[in-house]
Amino acid sequence: MPKVSYLVSTYDSGSFLDAHLANLIEHQTDPDFEVVIVNPASPGTDDIIAQKWASIAARIKYIYHDVREPYGASRLRAWRAA
Repeated sequence: MPKVSYLVSTYDSGSFLDAHLANLIEHQTDPDFEVVIVNPASPGTDDIIAQKWASIAARIKYIYHDVREPYGASRLRAWRAA
């Protein structure tokens, strides 16, 4: 289990998600971390971006939920996966 888990709940955030994940991976100084991204059926490019990052970085987990849910429910889903 990683020492640090970053939880990212995204919805129609494609315009900044890619840069946010790149910045997080590049500037994290402790190598013992993971990123858990939850996408509750976003209509934007979030799915494509999150899948790309999950495929190139083993420390990134991606969870797609096919039903729109409130922000708190997505955060809880990410927390449980961490």
